[in-house]
Amino acid sequence: HEANVLHVLQERWQQGCPYTYAGPTLVAVNAFKQLPRLFTEEKLTEFTNTEADLPPHIYAVASKAYAALRSEIHRQNQCIVVSGESGAGKTFSANHLTHYLSHVASSTTTFDVMARILAA
Repeated sequence: HEANVLHVLQERWQQGCPYTYAGPTLVAVNAFKQLPRLFTEEKLTEFTNTEADLPPHIYAVASKAYAALRSEIHRQNQCIVVSGESGAGKTFSANHLTHYLSHVASSTTTFDVMARILAA
């Protein structure tokens, strides 16, 4: 199975996407280079307030967690685990998760979520 996983990761990478789903888990390949087209304001908007099936992306993970947290029917506390070896991109991923969550939370509340997070 390992060869299949590596093959899928390589195919996705060659398509310019470092993200792949493995069941409900998002697998990210550290690009060791900037991929600015993956983190534009347009991309942020694409993953905001949608119930569509989302392609593999760190914003998709944040979007699903936020939707479950805000659900009127099945509201649940949420936890996102970011793991990996040293240099794997955990801080990078956590920063983008925080950016997404502060963006959507700020659009639904009257206080500046990003300022509160950065002040903590």
